[in-house]
Amino acid sequence: MLENRNGPPGVGVYACAYPLYDERGWPNSLKLPRGQKWPPPKGFTGCDGATPSAECKGGAGRDATRTVAEWLAQWRETTLAVADCKDSTRSLYTTLSRKHLEPAPFGAIQLDRLRPSDIEALIDQSAGWA
Repeated sequence: MLENRNGPPGVGVYACAYPLYDERGWPNSLKLPRGQKWPPPKGFTGCDGATPSAECKGGAGRDATRTVAEWLAQWRETTLAVADCKDSTRSLYTTLSRKHLEPAPFGAIQLDRLRPSDIEALIDQSAGWA
């Protein structure tokens, strides 16, 4: 388990970040009853291949309308904010995200339209190959 130095002992970083996601309307987590993470419940991706309904997830996902930049800003405010890493690492990730990933054209791409070729173009541009 990835420990969270800013949270209670024995609680992983993802468990600590969940309330932040939930509070900001990010309903893409499956709410499972305590002690029922394994085996996966029937009817869910990873068990028999079925996709969970929006109702099961707590609402419709919003990824389709979000851009890469919007998602990264959400990630910085939630997951990165409570991650078990040094402040210097958190600062570096924030700077790299804001400088290289969030600006257009890459940051303006909607998540549901992001393609491997977009990532290749970003890497080529960063390496000076484009």
